[in-house]
Amino acid sequence: MSYLGLGPDNRITGGRIYSVRTRDVKSRVAEALRLAAQSLWQAKNYFGDLYRRWKARLGAPKAIAAMAHKLARILWHRIRYKEAFNPAVFAAAEAKVKKKKLARLHDMAADLNYQLLPNP
Repeated sequence: MSYLGLGPDNRITGGRIYSVRTRDVKSRVAEALRLAAQSLWQAKNYFGDLYRRWKARLGAPKAIAAMAHKLARILWHRIRYKEAFNPAVFAAAEAKVKKKKLARLHDMAADLNYQLLPNP
């Protein structure tokens, strides 16, 4: 990740952190990964949900860098172990996020003295 400029570059001296940024690297692969990460804002899958959560929490620039880093790790794993991409790996994480969203909706409805019913 450091070679691509997608990992953190911590400026530390005397145990004190002065700066945490990504390195400035001119890499076409890193640029392509950042563009791919930025385009995930409209994706209706696990990666799109993850990017939107990170963007809300971290802001757009940090979310793009973090998502590009995650995509680079997935690509590295695919190249290193010569495995096809398996979306079922992320199905458990997607189900967990969906369960948390539903629980949050039920809690919000209970706070307002409402009850959510399934749609027939």
